[in-house]
Amino acid sequence: MCGIFGYFNLENSEIFYDIGKYSETRGKEASGLVNVSKTTQNVLKFPLPFSNQKVKKNIQELGNSKKFSTYIGHTRLKTHGDQNLDENNQPIVNEKISLVHNGILVNYKELITDFNLHTSSQLDSEIIPLLINKNIEELGLLDSLKFALNEFSGEISIAGVYNNGERYFLYSNTGSLYFLKNKNKVIFFSSEEWITESISKKYNI
Repeated sequence: MCGIFGYFNLENSEIFYDIGKYSETRGKEASGLVNVSKTTQNVLKFPLPFSNQKVKKNIQELGNSKKFSTYIGHTRLKTHGDQNLDENNQPIVNEKISLVHNGILVNYKELITDFNLHTSSQLDSEIIPLLINKNIEELGLLDSLKFALNEFSGEISIAGVYNNGERYFLYSNTGSLYFLKNKNKVIFFSSEEWITESISKKYNI
């Protein structure tokens, strides 16, 4: 069980940091985030809990240097791979896709063989952007997502970025994504209903 969470078009990075701290209830072996401002993307990974001061300092630096950024984060409960190696932590970046995953992809070894995928980590999650990218030039983002999701077996909750913020996507087949919307736009989300409610009340969103 990991935590995935994010905030779109956010000026105050403190809110994102609080969502991440609350999300540690779902894992604290490692943490990471992708930050997008305009067309610039930064990916940071840490073999540390999200509440660690090093993580906080990096988020504050991102918040100080940019206004109205999007943040998507991950708190890891160890499953596959050594968390001391960056490639085994999230977000996962492959070509134009950056994403975080909560769950277990039970047929990832079969997918590697069936689609001749080349991996660089021990993560089952790495297969997700690899398979999305497999058809993206031919089918586009939405149909590539549909194709990939149809091939996956297991628990899949993902949040991702396409082409440095050109598009974003959220998906869950377990129902474990809780989000707040305003005028049909998602403002922020997390893997726990109580986290979304707590942030909404604390910051009067």
